[in-house]
Amino acid sequence: MSAAMKHCSLTGQPIWLKRSRVEALRSRLETLQACLEGQIQSLPFGHEGWLDTERELNAAEAAMAQMGDWRLG
Repeated sequence: MSAAMKHCSLTGQPIWLKRSRVEALRSRLETLQACLEGQIQSLPFGHEGWLDTERELNAAEAAMAQMGDWRLG
């Protein structure tokens, strides 16, 4: 079996597919963190739109935790 065809022992998914998903999720996490920081800094009093971003960020972080600690690159 070639290295490209190896599967993750926990999920049975091809390793390249899991890495692709982790990279996409990591990219979304970075985008959400930057977005949240900007929203909070420019927050007018009483504006709570940043809460939706924070909720999505928490969900993405939980998904990363479920996937395990994949350090790519």
